[in-house]
Formats: sequence, C-alpha cells, structure tokens
Amino acid sequence: MLVEPILGWRIWHVDPDDPGGVRLRSWAHSTVWPAGHRMEARCRSILSMALPAWGHSAPRKGHSCGIYALNDREAAEQMLHEIGEAGPDFNRLPAALGRVSLWGRVVENTGGWRAQFAYPYDLELFGADERIASALRREYAVDVALAP
Repeated sequence: MLVEPILGWRIWHVDPDDPGGVRLRSWAHSTVWPAGHRMEARCRSILSMALPAWGHSAPRKGHSCGIYALNDREAAEQMLHEIGEAGPDFNRLPAALGRVSLWGRVVENTGGWRAQFAYPYDLELFGADERIASALRREYAVDVALAP
C-alpha cells in the first residue's frame, strides 16, 4: 500500500458537454473522472458483478482491474498517435495527455502500473481551445496547457 504517490502517464477524452461541466473521461471505458475528488478503481469483471461476494478490491495481481498508467510519456504519446490514426470519426472528443498521481494499492503492469486511487497531476490538450483548458484548470485544479 503506497502513501506517497507514483507519477504515471495516461490519456483521457475531454468531454466539454458533460452536465457537470468539462470533464475528463477514461479512454477505454468513458468513465467520468470526478473533479476535486480521487478516482477509485472498482473491479468490473462479469463474475464479480454477477456474484458480488466474489468481488475484490482493485487492483489485484493476476487480474485486469485498476486505474492504468504508463511509466513514460513516449508510450502515452505513441498510444495517442495510434488511436488518432483510426480516423476523425473515432476521435470526436478532444484528448488530454498528462501525468497522473497513483496511490493506495499499486501493482506493476506491462509498461506501467495499475492503481487503487488516482488523480490528474497535469494535462496537455489536443483538439481543444483555451475555454476548455480554463475550465479544466478550474474544475480539477491542475496545470493545463494546449498542445502546440
């Protein structure tokens, strides 16, 4: 169990039209990241959803649950680039690349970690404008820059 956070890298969708304001969304599952509060991992395996008694705290070794982060920026940039090549219809929302603080139970994963708790540390936005950047700064209280 980690008390001091680890900084990892990840990508998010940026949803400028969320009813709660401009929000970050997990890239793979579109889960909204709460503003001003930590994100907490939950195991969403079919078995644990069907049989809650079989559920467990996330992350768990040998399982895929947890909040993912990569250990270097280049890997996150490569992922963003590869996803962007899927075409304009695939990537309708702006994207954020940034560091994320990970703590609680943290397990090593291929190229990074999976964590119990996380919160954005800083963000670089792609396909967004200053209005969206300003809203994210205000909502999440983190540094936000527009990509060149």
